[in-house]
Amino acid sequence: MTKPTVEQVAWVFEQLIKDIGTFRYLIYDKMGFDSDAYGVLYEAGGMAINNALDEIYHVEENKKINIVTEDGGNK
Repeated sequence: MTKPTVEQVAWVFEQLIKDIGTFRYLIYDKMGFDSDAYGVLYEAGGMAINNALDEIYHVEENKKINIVTEDGGNK
């Protein structure tokens, strides 16, 4: 596998952080992959990253992301 460009990594980060939802939503709807990608991305840690982000970020009813800091405050 070749090293991705910084722009490609930035795109992935952007997809991970916007409209946090399920792992399937992330890879199928936001990233545009098909079902063949599920296993590859799961094994690479995609589900764990998505679940960790879901625990850190709380999506409010208005779809605004609220970042909770370690001390329990908000950014």
